[in-house]
Amino acid sequence: TPKQLKQFTGFTGELFVAYRLSAMGYHVALTRGGVPYVDILVGSSDGHNAVTFQVKTRNQAFSRATKSKKEPACWF
Repeated sequence: TPKQLKQFTGFTGELFVAYRLSAMGYHVALTRGGVPYVDILVGSSDGHNAVTFQVKTRNQAFSRATKSKKEPACWF
């Protein structure tokens, strides 16, 4: 159903961002439902700094705003 597709797309986006941050050496934790405005907790490798992220995703890989459709909507 469309609602399930939207939820799957959102979770997939969160996993992708978490993977990229982890590959860059950060400590990453995904939150599960019920945490408003926070999808990912990220800590520095030395443990001194932490930030939170809210991930926004979409089903299409290219922005509709671009004329050429060759430019990605996100370069993460």
